Amino acid sequence: MQRILRIEGGHNFRDMGGYSAADGRTVKWGTLYRSGVMSKIDATDRDALHQLGIVSICDFRTNDERSRRPTTWHHGRSIELLAHDYEMSVGVLQHLIKDRKTGSAEVRNFILEIYSELPEEQAANYAILFRQLAAGKVPLVFNCSAGKDRTGVAAAIILSALGVPMEEVIADYMLTNDSIGELAGILEQEPEYSRWVAEQPEVAYPLLRAEPEYLQRTFSILETRHGGIEGYLTGRLGISSAEIATIRALLLD
Repeated sequence: MQRILRIEGGHNFRDMGGYSAADGRTVKWGTLYRSGVMSKIDATDRDALHQLGIVSICDFRTNDERSRRPTTWHHGRSIELLAHDYEMSVGVLQHLIKDRKTGSAEVRNFILEIYSELPEEQAANYAILFRQLAAGKVPLVFNCSAGKDRTGVAAAIILSALGVPMEEVIADYMLTNDSIGELAGILEQEPEYSRWVAEQPEVAYPLLRAEPEYLQRTFSILETRHGGIEGYLTGRLGISSAEIATIRALLLD
C-alpha cells in the first residue's frame, strides 16, 4: 500500500494505515488520512480523492485560514466538513515571523512552546475528530495548513490511542520532512511568508521541519497534565472508554 499519496493540488497527504498496534493488530489502510491545506485541489485530484471514499473532513485551521483558503473539493458530494470556530492559533507561523531578528534558538523554543500548548488549544477540534471516528464516519481526512503541527499532534494522539509504539508514532510524524521542499515552495508563494522565507532561510527551514523533540514535548505535557493519552481523551476531550474501544475496533485489523 502507498503511504504518501501524490495529490498535486494538496500537500503532505498521507494514509495512516499499516502501523502495528500493541495487541498484534494493524491500523487499517484506506480508512484514516492526514493532510495539509487542500484548497488548490483541481478536477483530477478531486476525482482521486473521491475514489478514496472519504466521508468526513476535519479541518483544524482558524476561521481566517479557512476563509482565505477554503476547502471546496467535497462540494456536491455527501461529505461532511467539520471545523471548530476560533480566531487564533499558536500553529500559525505569523506569530513568529513578525520579529525579523528571530534566530534559530528562538525558533526552537517557540516550536517547543507550540507543542506544549496544542493539546489544550486544539481540544475542541480533536474532540470533533474523535467523535467522528467513534461514530464510524470513515474514511476520514484531517488537516491544518502545513499538515505538520496541529495535524501531527492529532495523528500522534490517534496512533498512540490505537497502541502504536512510540517509535512508529514518531516515524509517522517525521515523514513530513519528505515534503519540506513542497511546503517551502507553498510559503514562497504566500505574501505573508515569501519575504521571510527568502531573507531568513536558515530560520525558516528549521521551523518547517519535524523533529522528535517537538512531539516528545507534547507527550510529556499529556503525561503531566492528564496521566497520558487515555486520560487526555476521557478527561479533556470527553471521549468515553467505550468510544475509544469502538475507535480501536473501527481502525484496527
